[in-house]
Amino acid sequence: MKHSIIDDVAVLEPSRMLVGGDEDSILDETLDIRLGQGYRKFLIDLADVTTTNSTGRGQLIRLHKRAKLAGAQLVFCNLDHHLAQIFHTSKIELAVTIAKDRAQGFALLHAHSTG
Repeated sequence: MKHSIIDDVAVLEPSRMLVGGDEDSILDETLDIRLGQGYRKFLIDLADVTTTNSTGRGQLIRLHKRAKLAGAQLVFCNLDHHLAQIFHTSKIELAVTIAKDRAQGFALLHAHSTG
């Protein structure tokens, strides 16, 4: 998994599969580390995720919940068509913030902090 800091946003980029394995654990640990460092804006870029299952999708929901409980904002971006459809059908999209791409994700994070 790649991760970086851009301005005041921690960008996390899981890759390959989110199915309850090592990538999920690394994503958890990285979120915890960045929260501990005081970051309160997170962009989870899913462009490189090729496969998810219910465990992986549950992990994404838990990340969002943990960030929110810590007073942080978390936006998902670059969902593939299949994952976007699942989020829509299951109404997950009503509980989380989803951006079309990184640019929209950054705009949403900065709009929330100023308004």
